Amino acid sequence: MSIFIREPTYRFLSMVGAVLLSPSGCGAEALAPFPGGDNRTVVIKDGTTTVFDNPPGSDCLTLPGGECVRPQQQCGAGAHAEVVLDSTGKVQAVVCFPDKPGPYSVIDQQPTGMVDNKGVLVLDGVADGPDILGDLNVTGNNATVYGQGPATSVIGGNANITFNNAIVRGISVMGNTTIAGNDTMMYYCVVYGSVTIASNNNTLSGCDIYGDVTVSGNNNKLLGLRIQGMLVNKGNGNVCTSDVRFTDTNMNRLIEPIELGAAVTCK
Repeated sequence: MSIFIREPTYRFLSMVGAVLLSPSGCGAEALAPFPGGDNRTVVIKDGTTTVFDNPPGSDCLTLPGGECVRPQQQCGAGAHAEVVLDSTGKVQAVVCFPDKPGPYSVIDQQPTGMVDNKGVLVLDGVADGPDILGDLNVTGNNATVYGQGPATSVIGGNANITFNNAIVRGISVMGNTTIAGNDTMMYYCVVYGSVTIASNNNTLSGCDIYGDVTVSGNNNKLLGLRIQGMLVNKGNGNVCTSDVRFTDTNMNRLIEPIELGAAVTCK
């Protein structure tokens, strides 16, 4: 079974009833850092998040669009998957998170944000302006920045990801985004400035980019993006799949079907 989640309220349904995740941190209506877990899979498509109950064993979980995933095999015991789909329902990325994360704090309306080695930075799920007023800086390896969705988890400045193996999810960035560390996974995002990827083996998926995207590193993946500016590919081995152009004609910062255009490639 599944249920649609509309920000900022996340609800998870089971066969015996519904449970609303309790608030925590900073007096705000904060949400659990990793929706899902407990044998569920999070699916992200067109800015909507859906939680599916996993089938028993290693059976196939059929997604919107008809594709099959086996999150139990892909993420292993004690972890669950978040699956990013493009607008046609094709799987673009699968990300694994622990079912029971360690201690974390939820931030809201902080001057700046910094997350170091193996740190977890969680943004709240209330539409009350920027959660980080200035820049977000990822300053260590294996860090996680977990937002509750671009509509509510907002970076007021730039996002600077300068170390390796970061996961950045569910945020909007009012300024520019720079990915200078390797093996970064950034998905389910909106960037109102430009994106620069100067490193290797990164994945940018399921995001709306209002500025330009410039890639000078190698073996990066741009998957299921909507881009208003130019895509400039200066690297080698970069892959573009299901990326399209848009023009926000009425400048309302909403991408309407009539504003979508042609496919964008890495060539």
